[in-house]
Amino acid sequence: MRLLKILLYLLFITVLQTVVLARFNLFGFAPDLILVSVIIFAVLGGRNRATLFAAGSGFIQDILCFGVYLNVLTKVVAAAVVAIVKESFLGNEYALILSLVAVLTPGTLIVEGMLYLFVLGRNVYLPHFFLTIIVTTILNLIVVPILLSFMRQLARE
Repeated sequence: MRLLKILLYLLFITVLQTVVLARFNLFGFAPDLILVSVIIFAVLGGRNRATLFAAGSGFIQDILCFGVYLNVLTKVVAAAVVAIVKESFLGNEYALILSLVAVLTPGTLIVEGMLYLFVLGRNVYLPHFFLTIIVTTILNLIVVPILLSFMRQLARE
């Protein structure tokens, strides 16, 4: 039953991210709900389950999105970083989640921007790129409490 709830949550968040937020966003900026969910799941759950959740969510996001298919890689690396940091972190879970979202959101966006620039040869307008990093990080930090309440319910059962 728990696996079914996690799969339904994953499907709901992925559809919300790729379909709804792609059309209804804040001046072209939207939070990365899947990255935030992966970070929360990695903090609340174990390493292996977090890696599977990250790979599954990244794969579904890659299937539903067009463009560069980097989501599996970035989500799995984010889950691995969370697992490594979680072992030596002494604070509470909420502070860990917020700090990891604040660090990993710009990190994933910078990796994607570098890929666009160096591998695909596309132009990256730096002021817009930095504004995207700042606004997306703020939006991700705003949605953490909402997603954390859902993820805690899933982790309890």
